[in-house]
Amino acid sequence: MNSQRLICSVGSLLLLVSLAAVSAAQGRDYDRRNEGRWQQLGRSHVDGRNDHDRIVVNNGEWFRSLQLEVRGGAIEFQRVVVHFDNGGDHTLDIRDRIPDGGRTREIDLPGERRRIRSVEFWYSKAGWRSRPYVNLYGRTGSSFVSGGPDDPRWEHLGQVTVDGRNDHDRIVVHNGEGYRALQLGVKGGAIEFQRVLVHFENGNDTDLPVRERIEEGGKTRVIDLPGERRRIRSIEFWYSKETWRSRPYVNVWGLR
Repeated sequence: MNSQRLICSVGSLLLLVSLAAVSAAQGRDYDRRNEGRWQQLGRSHVDGRNDHDRIVVNNGEWFRSLQLEVRGGAIEFQRVVVHFDNGGDHTLDIRDRIPDGGRTREIDLPGERRRIRSVEFWYSKAGWRSRPYVNLYGRTGSSFVSGGPDDPRWEHLGQVTVDGRNDHDRIVVHNGEGYRALQLGVKGGAIEFQRVLVHFENGNDTDLPVRERIEEGGKTRVIDLPGERRRIRSIEFWYSKETWRSRPYVNVWGLR
């Protein structure tokens, strides 16, 4: 009888372990399916008497990029400011005229994924027949490299030690692979980036939206490259001069 009870107990334990493993795997699959998904965070009708409106975000999730959509009439944005839950603010680089039914480009948020309290926007007044409205969308998903052998899609593309006598350095990429996103990491001291320029093998260049101070041991957010996966020739970056005790260095990773 005792043996039968022991067998039943072991069987029940194995069943519970199996169910837990299946549940964890399903949770990981759910996270992967929802990685990078877009959510509508709010809407605001433009008040023609003013040149300024706000969308309050009642959402506790974390977001890594935003996009604005215009309906009911064209809107020329002058300024867009994001207010985060931690009290920080960030001005988005939007000074465009968006036609009725159009959207801004996807705009990455600085640092890690951020919780958003509200988004303010200023616009030029116009003679609208009806009041247009602005939809705000947020994109979830990880902003940092998962790293290590668990994600072999990421490759280390190069490293350069910052030359304190200059404000400009370059990493040459000796790799024929195509990449769809990049990330920069800083070691040995904080670096305030002023500009990052990617040179592709086909002769085209693109400016990455990296104009921020990255602390020692920190990384930029994951930055998508335009178009399909691209072959990279080199990456140039400009930074503010500082009095470093030792020369920091910059690493670049690419996502295939």
